[in-house]
Amino acid sequence: MIAHRFYAVYPPQSDIKIETNTAFSVTRLASFDNLLFIGCKEGLLLQSVFEETEENITCYSFSLIISRKVTNHPIADLAASRVTSIVLVLAGDQLQIFNAETLEPFTVFPSLNSVVSFSLQGGPAEKDTSNKLAVCLQTRILNVYRITRSRCEVTYSVELPSLAPAMLCATDVLVFATSTHYLCLDFKTKRINELFARTEKHVRPLITQVSETEFLLSGPGALGIFVDSTGASQRPPVSLSSNLSSLFCQDSLIFAVDDEFVSIHSAKTQEQLQTLVVKNTSTACMSLDGKRLFLTSSQAVRFPQIYTVRSETWDMVARRLILAGCTTEAQDCVQRQYRRLLDLCAERPATSSTAKLLFTAVLPLFDF
Repeated sequence: MIAHRFYAVYPPQSDIKIETNTAFSVTRLASFDNLLFIGCKEGLLLQSVFEETEENITCYSFSLIISRKVTNHPIADLAASRVTSIVLVLAGDQLQIFNAETLEPFTVFPSLNSVVSFSLQGGPAEKDTSNKLAVCLQTRILNVYRITRSRCEVTYSVELPSLAPAMLCATDVLVFATSTHYLCLDFKTKRINELFARTEKHVRPLITQVSETEFLLSGPGALGIFVDSTGASQRPPVSLSSNLSSLFCQDSLIFAVDDEFVSIHSAKTQEQLQTLVVKNTSTACMSLDGKRLFLTSSQAVRFPQIYTVRSETWDMVARRLILAGCTTEAQDCVQRQYRRLLDLCAERPATSSTAKLLFTAVLPLFDF
């Protein structure tokens, strides 16, 4: 029996189309719920809705809802929050916040200038009513804001030892990179701990959270280094690509993205579990629930294509089990899916009859 979950790349059913005759380049992605926000080199901010569709194959359709020119500079960073329904855009040295539903300026928070980097913290829990926003200014001042839908206030301010081009804001600490080191700031004590030195300047500083107290950082020698807030490591490093562009961790799985591949690793064993081919990838983001990874290229095109990485659909799982000789497990997989479909038909008889017919037609393809 194959123990771990497998993932697959799902193509877009259609490209995102905007009313322009010129090509544009995607620089950043952000997502929550069924919304995907797209930042562009030309200063465009796009809001699209995605939907999973099933015809001959499972794929994703993306429909453009709003397109807005928000800056004259390339969008360098992008983040979004369901909690406060906001989208943050860093372009040039200006940080702007927009209403996620309308892409109109978020009046509670004025735009900030002289910004080096930012990090938005705020989980998907329903009890959350605010976001924590950390902003590093060119003066080396770090300001931390508490943002709700109706209010914004500075709750913390401290001077950093150096500019932080990359950082991750967690509940109690801020992990950040300088030109020479990875460091960790404890919000309660204001103490800064050195995690480890950055000896290879060409390695892009990437930081992702593994657990409440553990982080994964892109390190020297194409290694991902696990550390806690004191710099201690409880696991061996994981081997990654030397030209990573994005790094994510979800449910003890590490997703490492470079310009050709998405490699999936186990955080528990550091074993590489799977490699998916997605060529010319330049930017990626993970959905707020961690179930999907969206990727696209930075090539200038009129209609950008968004690829989706998510766990395999039931038919993919069943076929792989058959090929591996695990026919009993494949039968169990198909039967479980059929029981789910019967439950769905009982709940929504008017809208699920077609799905039942399609499932019944597909069953003969699985020759046990």
